[in-house]
Amino acid sequence: MRICADDGIVVVGWCVRIDTDMAPFANPGGPELVFGLVGATGSSLSSVTSALVKSLRIVAYTSAPETIRLANLLHAFPRWQNLPDFPEDVRLNAHMDAGNEFRKLTGRSDAMAVLAIAAIQDHRDQRTGSQNVPAPRQAFVLRSFKHPAEVETLQRVYRHQFYLVGAYASRHDRVDNLAARIGQSHHDAL
Repeated sequence: MRICADDGIVVVGWCVRIDTDMAPFANPGGPELVFGLVGATGSSLSSVTSALVKSLRIVAYTSAPETIRLANLLHAFPRWQNLPDFPEDVRLNAHMDAGNEFRKLTGRSDAMAVLAIAAIQDHRDQRTGSQNVPAPRQAFVLRSFKHPAEVETLQRVYRHQFYLVGAYASRHDRVDNLAARIGQSHHDAL
């Protein structure tokens, strides 16, 4: 990610300066927002997530939990509660396989989106006392989609409060990023 002068961030190749004057955001109201992140394996979704969460804070949005990783939602099921966390190559393959198996077992291409909706409802219940009452100025960052049906379901449910954010990196950069993460995870496991 390229950082611009004057503390701006890059959005689709353009530098955007974010005004940190909080006066326009003093109103405690504001819609609940859902952001879905998508990117090829090896894309730096962590950088995109950090920039997004920082931007949301600047405009007085809460993003807690900071990120909902769709694959980690499978840990709630006994069949997948012990998926490996490291090394990185083993973690990635195990979680992708588990997601594919979950879709197959449920017969739903959007099964992971349905789990994300349930996680959002649980958070709403904790924050507002009802699964059906949106929390004002709350943003959910969902990471990472692997099937178009997941996006379609979230667009249908959240309509104009859902934003899909795509992360792009060249194949070379993805391979380098993934190799570094895998190498570091094997080193850390020693």
